[in-house]
Amino acid sequence: MNTSKNLKNHLQSSNFNLFPTLVIQYANVISELERENIFDTLKKRSTDSHASIIKGTSSYNMSENKDLVNIFALEERLQERLDNYTQETGIFDQKICQSWFNIQNVGSQLLEHCHSGAILSCALYINVNGVQDSLCFQNPNSMIESVWNAHIQSLTQYNFKYTSFTPKNGDLFIFPSWLTHGSYYQSNETPDRMVISFNTIDNRKDR
Repeated sequence: MNTSKNLKNHLQSSNFNLFPTLVIQYANVISELERENIFDTLKKRSTDSHASIIKGTSSYNMSENKDLVNIFALEERLQERLDNYTQETGIFDQKICQSWFNIQNVGSQLLEHCHSGAILSCALYINVNGVQDSLCFQNPNSMIESVWNAHIQSLTQYNFKYTSFTPKNGDLFIFPSWLTHGSYYQSNETPDRMVISFNTIDNRKDR
């Protein structure tokens, strides 16, 4: 006997999962040959320290790395997936306005952060082991931790602090730029862990 279902029918209730946040994962966005070429090329590029990365570097402030989309002929593939995301969410068309890459050493961490000033953000995974490498998104509902934290007896979709994904090489994640993400204090175990990131703006900006 399904007690939970019978109880719900008895109470005549309706559940509403309000305010969902869309994150889309696309697999195999690049081929293995492309991935190897990108990795070998970017390993030779200049990087610098970044406040969001412990034991790693980034090209975020390097002018030579601002056009990775065209350098690696990714524009059409990325735009197709961005268009799919905007259609799903009902927001205006987006275009990529910024790109950079991060390289993390073993034992590194990506601190929790968001991308202010952008609309959508993308992460394309170039070198991960597909086992320990985590991408974590924090629950944007701050009340969960500040009010409910001490009263949670079991994890459900209504009370989790973060959701964790294990990306594979060639995976692309698209998510709202305001959504806080990082490794949630988990240490990287992949030598030369590499991710290319992109930010978008409203495609109407030039009109």
